[in-house]
Amino acid sequence: MQGSFRLTLLLCLLPLQALAANMIELNFQDQDAGAPAYPTRVLVTEGFLRIDSGTDGADFVLLDRKKNRVYEVTQERREILRIDAEQPALAKPARWQVREDLVSSPDSRTQHVNVYVNEMLCTQVTVVPKLLPDAAMALGAYRQALAGMQALTYLASPPDLHSDCDLVQHVWEIAREFKHGFPIEQKYHDGRSRRLVDYREKPYQPRLFVLPSGYRTINIKELRSAPTK
Repeated sequence: MQGSFRLTLLLCLLPLQALAANMIELNFQDQDAGAPAYPTRVLVTEGFLRIDSGTDGADFVLLDRKKNRVYEVTQERREILRIDAEQPALAKPARWQVREDLVSSPDSRTQHVNVYVNEMLCTQVTVVPKLLPDAAMALGAYRQALAGMQALTYLASPPDLHSDCDLVQHVWEIAREFKHGFPIEQKYHDGRSRRLVDYREKPYQPRLFVLPSGYRTINIKELRSAPTK
């Protein structure tokens, strides 16, 4: 009952997408397998996407949508990690068959998308068609900007930790989670999950999308090329 009521409230907010919003605030509940849930705030503008814990002064991630570049800001260390989008330096496995099931709810307000690779269920997503299309595009762009780095992380990990589902979710099939509508619930093969709690239009606050001055900036490419000691 509670979940149904929450979904009804979210769907009642649908007209918000038609407004010329300066900034959209999305509040999610994220959870890793076997760990307590935690809040994640996402702020979306035409030029940027910011991810944080809900506190303005906390660590945050910033996507420059025009430059297709991600910055990870660590306040305590006064550091900024810069990640430029790259094409994944990784070939798809020889056996790579991806399919998805798309089922509409009885009231047609939501759709359920199941994504499989080689008949293994990897991702379960509930989306609302036509809800917040620009926010969905921004979230997909953020994930896609990290695909090259995720591919390198995959290659560097032990083979016994490899999963084709990781490549589906982080490298090759990211768009499947966003192309049918805005995801209000996502469940992954490794036990991670995300649920949209609420969203709202808020006045644009430029300071939240500015990198702090005086911080050391590290390009992740330099970290990868640095000799190991």
